[in-house]
Amino acid sequence: MAIERPLRSDSLLLPACLSRSTACLLLATIDNLCCWSLNKTTNKNTILVLDQFVSIDYSYQYEPRLLRTSAAPILTLKQYLVAARASFMQVVALPDKQHSLEMTTVGCLFLSTWTRCFTDAFSRGMSWKGDFTLDDFKIVDGHVRRIKKPKRSCCREEMQDDVSKFVEEIERIFRNDDSRLISKHPPYFRDFIYRLRNMEIISDVLSPRHKLLIESHMCFMTSSSRVSFIIKLYCKYEGANESDEPKMLVVQVNGAQPCLE
Repeated sequence: MAIERPLRSDSLLLPACLSRSTACLLLATIDNLCCWSLNKTTNKNTILVLDQFVSIDYSYQYEPRLLRTSAAPILTLKQYLVAARASFMQVVALPDKQHSLEMTTVGCLFLSTWTRCFTDAFSRGMSWKGDFTLDDFKIVDGHVRRIKKPKRSCCREEMQDDVSKFVEEIERIFRNDDSRLISKHPPYFRDFIYRLRNMEIISDVLSPRHKLLIESHMCFMTSSSRVSFIIKLYCKYEGANESDEPKMLVVQVNGAQPCLE
């Protein structure tokens, strides 16, 4: 007879119709997913192990147990690109049988978080003055974080030195020379580069308007996310007041993502 135990908040009940072998396989899969989720949430190198199965009311109860392991090594951008660059983009066939590049969620996260390293610095009147390498940034849970701190910038030209070097790097990273492709870069990438090179600097600080425009650019979205975004934008536009419509059109033309929640 099974021993009754109170269910924990992190427990999971499975249907009694599952065999024990099926339940074990399913829970092992869930275990891997939980491990990833905990790593993302706690920023610790944490793993889950299958602790025990207890039969309660003809169901299997899974009770995960946390174990600490040694800290994972920090990867610089240079190291990360060797391992992950191939996962940033994929070649897709279009309805007209042409081929195009598409950003993956991994690529979008990489580009958007690396961009924010620069926009955050520029918005505080700081820059690296073009003096940085791939080893001056690191990867934390897929997000790019700076290692080398920026310094106080005295003019727009110093920020532009950062932009020029940053653009040079991302043009190389997000490029594919496949002869089938209609463009060597993903959709909206060239417009993103244009926005970077023409960012608005006021009193040696990146303006809030252009910071939002750059950080919310359409090139940071996968194709499916863009479809969902356009549908939301249309619904929002249809329900907007006449006075709000011009503002939304300006944001849409500029390629940024307005808040649709």
